[in-house]
Amino acid sequence: MPTQEPREQYPAAMLPIPPDFPVIWEHPDDPRLLWTFDPTLPAAMPQLAYEFTRDCLYGFNAAAEAYALPMRMRTRRLNTYLYQAMTPITATPDALEALEKQAEERLGDAMGRLGELWTSEWLPAIQAHLWHWRSIDVDTLTPSALFDHLDDMLAQSREMWSIHFRLVFPVLLAISLFEEFYQDVFPDADRFGAFRLLQGFDHMTLETDRALWQLSRRALATSASAIIARCGSPAPRGSTATLWSWFLVSARVATVAPMRSLAQAVSTMQAPIYH
Repeated sequence: MPTQEPREQYPAAMLPIPPDFPVIWEHPDDPRLLWTFDPTLPAAMPQLAYEFTRDCLYGFNAAAEAYALPMRMRTRRLNTYLYQAMTPITATPDALEALEKQAEERLGDAMGRLGELWTSEWLPAIQAHLWHWRSIDVDTLTPSALFDHLDDMLAQSREMWSIHFRLVFPVLLAISLFEEFYQDVFPDADRFGAFRLLQGFDHMTLETDRALWQLSRRALATSASAIIARCGSPAPRGSTATLWSWFLVSARVATVAPMRSLAQAVSTMQAPIYH
């Protein structure tokens, strides 16, 4: 079930609707909000994909509430594209002042315990969700069980995205505070100097990216027919670039360090996103 949206009061001014982009608003408040296009999700979305993304992005609201931040996110699917709007919560000046103090305390506490929170709380929760999903063979589920599994996945995905934003908020604040401190100490320094000091720490995302790059080099040296045969499911029609994109997306679930050989990776893949 979608997360309940906050309802606030907004000024009467509305942005004009372009004639070549007609919009049917879902709620009377919507025309008064500033809706922005998300460049990280630029493609048109089927309805189910949007509902999944919408519920996940409401992890932003769960984290904002946990940190007492006076803002919430709304999403809309306008002409098949994802749009977002940030809205303030409705509160008295005294309540907002109290929230500001709470947010400072809660974010400060999280910044000071990021390592502990990640190791003891967030990472175990993420791993539990991943192991749960990996334990289910969707090919054996009945249609009814498959719908139940979808509901379960959506609920767990919302929790995963809540963890994402509970992590991101204090991380971004810590980086911002470090950059401000750097500029105070070195006012004539390069604006990017503070961020360069934070470079160089390896992590799983970089590890996965390097492994995918290695896999792509092996894929380029392997015939298309051999890849399709090993993947065990039909590839989408299109250009060679489309084929490699399909292959790499399929291979991502099997890409871990140390890098498996190409034969091992593609032999265990079933290209689940195209089933």
